[in-house]
Amino acid sequence: MENRRGFSKSLLMIIVLGGTMAGAFWYIQNDKDTNKQKVPVQATYKTHIVYTTDAKADVTLLKIDCSTRGGAFNTCGSTCERDKICAAVCAYTCEFE
Repeated sequence: MENRRGFSKSLLMIIVLGGTMAGAFWYIQNDKDTNKQKVPVQATYKTHIVYTTDAKADVTLLKIDCSTRGGAFNTCGSTCERDKICAAVCAYTCEFE
């Protein structure tokens, strides 16, 4: 009888620990998704991403996002798609080529 109680307690601890770990994993994943949503993206092209033209924007998250994407952050990149004509305006961009 004593062995059954010990087994039941162990099983309960394993279930609680597993649930706690699953909850922590879910929280971490959702936190990453929330951070991604905070990064403004005005346009996405094959060669680059245009974040914003707002010179007052905090570039910290933009630089982190660009690094995560494997690109090079540019403080005065083009808002246009390559080989397209548009107004020459500086934008924070992440360039891939």
